[in-house]
Formats: sequence, structure tokens, C-alpha cells
Amino acid sequence: MDDHVFISYSHRDQDYALMLTDYLRQHGFNVWLDERIDYGEDWWHSIVGAIRECGAFLVIMTPASDQSKWVQREVTFADSLDKPAFPVLLQGELLSSKNWLIYIRTQYVDVRNGELPDSSFCDRLAQYCKRSKGESKLNNTGQKAPYTGRYQFARYGDGTTLPLPKAEERIITLSQGETFPPVRSSGKGSWWQYID
Repeated sequence: MDDHVFISYSHRDQDYALMLTDYLRQHGFNVWLDERIDYGEDWWHSIVGAIRECGAFLVIMTPASDQSKWVQREVTFADSLDKPAFPVLLQGELLSSKNWLIYIRTQYVDVRNGELPDSSFCDRLAQYCKRSKGESKLNNTGQKAPYTGRYQFARYGDGTTLPLPKAEERIITLSQGETFPPVRSSGKGSWWQYID
């Protein structure tokens, strides 16, 4: 069993992608989103590696992602590796799309109402990806880092994810024993998840 869920999405749908990421993290999943690519990294190499190593491939289906060449490359690559697919229909129609017919025989989650998938979705995802016990892997502003490594913004201390932290604030590197900071741009205390 691999350890993370890869989320493929159009950047036009970033708000929902971040909300879904937060939801999955709250349910104990390690989520890979392209925000984890550090400055100076070869981003396509990073994406390919993340898809190869993922336990499940989740794609947010919308007209924008249907038109995205990059989303389609990710979908095609994940399919070629037989990665378990978890399509999430946020907008549009499956049958009228150019690319989503690849999932015609795959049960998708209809979230066109803007809501998040239900708990049975998480249970199914857990058959392919390791799942921690939710909060046990999250650390709050003011706590000491249990490990040296990179930590990813999960949500603010008040449970919200808005306003979104700046891209460069979403992943921080701490040494063991360093104190978790608030997000500077908002000044709000935050929950952080260890990623590597």
C-alpha cells in the first residue's frame, strides 16, 4: 500500500482542490498536490514521481480540467500505471466531455453541489492509501516539531483554510524542536502536517 493520494486538477479549480486536500488530510490521508513542488525543482519530474508513488489518483473533473493538457497528461500517465482512479465530478457532464470518457466504467463522486465527498469515499480511498488517525499527524502553531523535515499547511487553528496562505508559506522546513509558526500573511495560528 502506497502512502499518498495524488490530486490532479486545473488551477482554475484551485479553491476546491485545496478544500478537498484539507478534508482528506483531516481524515488522515497524505495528499500530494502540485503546491508541494519546491522552487528550483523540475516540476514535471516531480509530478511523474508523485504519480508513480501514489496509492490512488484523484482527478477533479470540470470543463477547465477537461481542457487542460497537463491534467490530461497526468490522467493518461496514471492510467498507464493502472493507478486506482477516484474521479470527482465538480462541474459539467461526464458524457459530453472530450476526455472524461476514460472513466465511463469507473464510479465517480458527483460533487456538483460544491460539497465534499462523504465518509464512504474516504473508506474506499483507505483501501489503497495509508491513513493515519487524523489529528495525530497535525501540529499546531506554538508546538515543537517532532521531526526534522518539511511540513505542509493543513488549515488554520480556527478550522478554516481562507485566506489561502501564499504559495511560499504552504510548506515550511523545520528542525526537530523548532516551534511551528503562524502563517505570516494572515497572522493566524495554523495546523501543519509532516510530509517528509
